[in-house]
Amino acid sequence: MFRIFDQYVSRKTGFVVVGDALAIVGSIILGYKIRFWADPEGFAFYTQQPDLTLRSLTILAVLQVSPTTTSFTAPRTSLPPLINSFD
Repeated sequence: MFRIFDQYVSRKTGFVVVGDALAIVGSIILGYKIRFWADPEGFAFYTQQPDLTLRSLTILAVLQVSPTTTSFTAPRTSLPPLINSFD
């Protein structure tokens, strides 16, 4: 375990966050490659724009923070109860 902002984080969680970040950045780059499939000059020009880094970091931040703040990745201790409305 290592410490970030006075909280202990397991190595497994750190690896998951880094793996997610690499997958997100890879998918952004792959998306741009597909978008400019027949236009390599357009891809080179578009990737040299300074706002591309800001866009990529914004997408990365949103996709990393969203599951954490909505408790999507929190482990469940039990299954939710079934609705007994079959009476």
